[in-house]
Amino acid sequence: MLSPGQAIAAFKRLGCSEDPKHSRKNYVWLELTDDQGHQIAIFNVPTSKNPIRPGTLEKGLLRPNGIRDEEHLNELLDHENPRAAFLHVLPRHGPRYRPRGQ
Repeated sequence: MLSPGQAIAAFKRLGCSEDPKHSRKNYVWLELTDDQGHQIAIFNVPTSKNPIRPGTLEKGLLRPNGIRDEEHLNELLDHENPRAAFLHVLPRHGPRYRPRGQ
């Protein structure tokens, strides 16, 4: 199980950046954008639960972004280039894919 700090650090290693405009008191919003500015991955990490509940982690954060489970996340992080490995498993034009600002 991951703490909010561990999850945020992991998603940043995958190439995501924090967007304070969308972050709230109990959540940190991390997003990955492509070269055209399209959001291609979003992680809305709850900071009020330590550790993050397994259902929230898998169903709310990992699976919608193409990551099967926490073990798969660790495999991506152990890759020589975590960002490239993440982009390889990320679903193209999936439910999280939208032009920025929409």
